[in-house]
Amino acid sequence: MAVINIEEVYLYTTLDHTHAECYAMKQWLDQNNVKYVNLHYPAESKADVFAPLNTWWDNVTFDDFPILVYTEVRDDVPVSRSPRRFFTNVADAQASDFLTFAPRN
Repeated sequence: MAVINIEEVYLYTTLDHTHAECYAMKQWLDQNNVKYVNLHYPAESKADVFAPLNTWWDNVTFDDFPILVYTEVRDDVPVSRSPRRFFTNVADAQASDFLTFAPRN
């Protein structure tokens, strides 16, 4: 059950460049040279963006940006069945082992 890799890193952010947490998450990823796809959305489209994401996990409801979503590849399951994980703030990402396994530019 050990993590061996992280793949498919997507950062969901708002187009509002004054959103501090979005800026902090993007800056943290960039400073650590993490390879990711930044998906920008207008703030007024939150409901449309979050509706499908809110079906991916039990007891999780997203209501604000940023959301960092990634695939956690483990040694005990095929990649196609690897779990999707997420962070909604930099502090939680920093406290994890995300950077150990994240893809680099």
